[in-house]
Amino acid sequence: MTSRYEYKEALGRLDKDTRICFKYLEKLINDK
Repeated sequence: MTSRYEYKEALGRLDKDTRICFKYLEKLINDK
């Protein structure tokens, strides 16, 4: 159960990082 919770936490963190990455990419594309 603990590992499952940690897995969920890691997924949430990854999702956050991915969203930041996409925002950064969109900014780069819009600047061109």
